[in-house]
Amino acid sequence: DSGPDSTPPVLTGTTPADGALDVAPEVVLRATFSEPVAAGTISWGVAGPSGDVSGSTGYDTATRTASFVPDAPLDLDSTYTADLTGARFICDADRMRC
Repeated sequence: DSGPDSTPPVLTGTTPADGALDVAPEVVLRATFSEPVAAGTISWGVAGPSGDVSGSTGYDTATRTASFVPDAPLDLDSTYTADLTGARFICDADRMRC
């Protein structure tokens, strides 16, 4: 027995990629995790030239992917930042963690 799984989930991919240029204004931000996470623990912070960007969030358990859909198209030729925080793994008795 190797003991409890204490390795936190990590990002394995993002869309768009970090530093991407020429991103479509109607982009849906996505972040895929190495293992399932509790949907209610994920927090997106998206900001652009006019401040915080409002939008809706989601989580697809089958693909382990969190998403952020802006309420309005993003501005062309502008820089945006997205921060994803708080993702916690799901309590799992078989893996002895929580």
